[in-house]
Parts: sequence; structure tokens; C-alpha cells
Amino acid sequence: MFQRKRFLLIAIGLLSLSGCSFDFGPIIRGGESSANVPTSIEPVEGAIHKVEDFVFTIDEYKVANEKILLPSLGDQKLLVLPVEFLDARAENISPYHSKDEIHTMLEKAFFGSAADTAWESVASFYNKSSNGLLNLSGEVAPFYTMNMTMAEFEALNSPRVSEFRDSYDPSWTALDEAFDHYKVNNPTTYTQFDQDNDGYIDAVFVVYSAPYNMDDNSVFWAFQYYNYDNFRWPSAKTPRPYNYAFASIEFMFEGYGENQIDAHTFIHESGHLFGLEDYYTYDSDDWGALGGLDMMDHTIGDHNGYSKMFLNWQKPYYVTGQEEVSIITLNPGELVLIKDDWNFTPFDEYLLAEFYTSTKLNKKDALEGYPANSPGNIKNFDEPGIKLYHVDSRIGSYSWSSHNFISYIDYLDLPHSQYAEIVASNTKSNIVGPNSTFKLLRLIEPNGGSSLLRGNAVIADNSYLFHQGDVFKPSFYKSGKGFKTGPTFNDDSPLNYQIEIAEVTNNNATLIITKI
Repeated sequence: MFQRKRFLLIAIGLLSLSGCSFDFGPIIRGGESSANVPTSIEPVEGAIHKVEDFVFTIDEYKVANEKILLPSLGDQKLLVLPVEFLDARAENISPYHSKDEIHTMLEKAFFGSAADTAWESVASFYNKSSNGLLNLSGEVAPFYTMNMTMAEFEALNSPRVSEFRDSYDPSWTALDEAFDHYKVNNPTTYTQFDQDNDGYIDAVFVVYSAPYNMDDNSVFWAFQYYNYDNFRWPSAKTPRPYNYAFASIEFMFEGYGENQIDAHTFIHESGHLFGLEDYYTYDSDDWGALGGLDMMDHTIGDHNGYSKMFLNWQKPYYVTGQEEVSIITLNPGELVLIKDDWNFTPFDEYLLAEFYTSTKLNKKDALEGYPANSPGNIKNFDEPGIKLYHVDSRIGSYSWSSHNFISYIDYLDLPHSQYAEIVASNTKSNIVGPNSTFKLLRLIEPNGGSSLLRGNAVIADNSYLFHQGDVFKPSFYKSGKGFKTGPTFNDDSPLNYQIEIAEVTNNNATLIITKI
């Protein structure tokens, strides 16, 4: 699974494809030692505020970016289209299950209860991760048989619209054929999957019967993409599929064997349908900024706090910058955002502290690990602690004609000649902006640690959490260590806060935040 990014220099703008791959070579575990720093701050109760509403959200951002995404709030519908090939029939996927049984298992993987699976279904995961703000339902259509072999399918190279030849993927053909077959058999009801009536089916997940291939250049992998053949002339009366995911049915048996349902990969790819990026790097000469332990990294556990802010599921507490010392106690999953002159959106640069516990959606992968991952059986954090992130989700304006970066912006009201895009990425080759080293989201290691910078094979463990007695002090990071020298934020504003972890229990974490 990865998110492939492609850039097509035509009038419709910046185009992208997402998919995921975890073959990173030798694994490195653990971080630099995290010696406790003595508490020397006299805490004074300061003004900590809770955000009620963001100035703008992903809904406004995707309009300015011209993205077609599955909405992340309310009652949403997903259409699942199973396809098979002449030499890869559904009844041959598993020696233990018939074609009808495979179909029933897909229904449970996508729309069943948690009890129907070995962990969570796509629907149950997103309902829990969003704290009930997203209710995902849908339909798994009957199998559609492509009139071609796997090799013939993979050799396809011709879109319907010739100008999209450089962006064409054979999965477009599978998507269109399976959707047209579904439409013929459901002529009066298929439009229910375009709930916002914009002329595009909100999201489609194509699951195929062929074995998956870990070669990133193979179509037989797991990814999210856009069918540009269907981009122009949308019609609410006859909506077409555009935003879609593509994954092998074999992923359903990847983690727990062929008699239990594993939806990890389907959950990850669904994250892309909502607009989330991959948080690992696609580049071999880059470094992994989260250490693997996230749903949009190595398909582990819950979504992180930034992702939940991005999807408008969670609002953080924030420090106003007016108090010398502030103290806050967080419940599990709660967030505090730290930055002077924050713009009150997820789309800015800031520090974000999240109180992590190995409960709820984090529990199974913390206790048992996720055996399907490469390399090895990767385990989530199994201790409570603070995950401290450096977020650089600033938006830039870009030219439609050249796709060149123009400037950073805090607004979305752009002229027709421009579009908005988050500038930073966790994959440096994806960045079109003033600095290709800026990470969208990175985990800050306690007390000046810098193990993640060693490469893209580093897997985090409990030592990457801030525990009781640990301190984030900017002077610990003066040699760079993921920050600009100084250290400062990427926007050159001062990194002028110290964060002490005064107490951590299974139920609460207390932070003392000092302006310096």
C-alpha cells in the first residue's frame, strides 16, 4: 500500500495517486536513550483554550485544491466493486472458501461489526476513530469478471481520453467496466453513491481476485488514485467514479490467516479516499518521520491527532502565548497545540502533543503486533505517553499553468489561475516548494533524540514516547535533528516553548508548558 504521486502538467492541474509499500530492508529498533530531566519548573495555572471551530477545514481546502474526496463527517456511502480475471477466479482465492463465502467476507470486512472480523471492519474503525462523527455504509456489488487475463489487464495502456495517456493506469479500465456493469443492474439506485450531487461517485473501492505483487510498478498492489478519464463534464444525473482505491482480496487474509478477516489494508487505503497522505517516505534516500507506528504509516493502530484534525474529527487545546507558564491535564487521545500566532486551522506549522494509550483502536496492534507488516511483526506502542509531533501543514498557492509554487498562504480565496496545496510531504520527492526537507508530520524524539533521521527503516518503540520526567527543550535540538538550526520552526518563527511531562498515568497526562 502506498500513495503514488503523479504530476500531470495539463489544465486540470496537479494529479496524484496513492499506494503503500513497506519493504524497507533491514529493521532498526529503538531510539537514543531518554534520560529523565529533573523537574525545575514551578507550575502556574495558565490560560489553556479549546478550539470550538477551525477557521477553515478540509471541506474548504479540497474546493481550493479541486480535490474530489469522500466526505469525512456524517453518513457516507462507499461502493465496493469486486472484480475477477479469466485466470484468477474468485473461487480460487482460497482453498477454504467458495466465491459466495468470499463475497460475504468482503461485506463483513467493509461494513460488518468489529466482532465480524479479527479486529475492526472499515466501517467500525472509522466510526470509532472519528468518535462517532463518521458513519460509513455501502454495498459490496456482485463479482464482475473482466474478459481478459491478468497479463492482458496489466498490459493495458490506452485511456479513453488521449490527453491522459501519461497518467493512465489499467485500474481505470477495471473501475469503469465494473461500475458500468453495476449501473446497468442498478439503474435507479446507483446515484445514491453521489451524496453531494457533484457528478462524481463519492468513492469506490475496487477489490480484485488476483494475487498482489509488492513491486511498486505493478498494478496488482494496493493504492488510491483518480480516474481522470471521468474528470470532465460531471453530471449529477449520471455520476461517474473518480476517487477510488484498488487492492487485492488477498489482503483480507494477510494478517490472521484465511479463516479470519483482516481489514487493515482496506482501512489504510480508505484513509486516502478521505484525503490523508502516507506518512512514510517513498524515497530510498529519505528518512521515515513517524517510525512506522500509525495507520497511515505501517498500517498500525489508530489515526494520529493531526490526521483527526485534518479530517475535522478532533479539536485541540491550544496555548495562547500570553502566559509564561501553562499547565494542562489531558485525557487519552486529547491534543494540545503549541505555536504563537497559530492560524486556527490544521493547515499551519506547530507542535502537537497527543496523549497516547494502548487502548481502543491502538490495543490489538500494541498487544499482539501486526504480523502482516514488512519487516517483521511490528508492534504499536504499549505504554502510555506523549507523542510529540512537529507538523508543517502550511498551504501554498500554485500556478495552474506551470504548477510552480508561488507563496505560503493562510487563506483559500484564490484567483482562478491558482490552486492551494499543502507544501510539505513526508516524501521529499513529492515536494514542490522552497525546501524539500520539510516533513509534513514527524515524531519528535525525547530529549534530543535523532534516531529517525538514520533512514527509512527505523521502527519506533516505547522510547520514542515522552514519559513522566521527560522534557522537550529547544536547546536539545540545536544541531538540527529535524529542526532548522536555532532551532526555529520551518517558517523561521522562534521555537520558544519548553514542554515538561509532569505526570503520566494510564488515564491522564499532565504537561507543563513554559514560554522561553
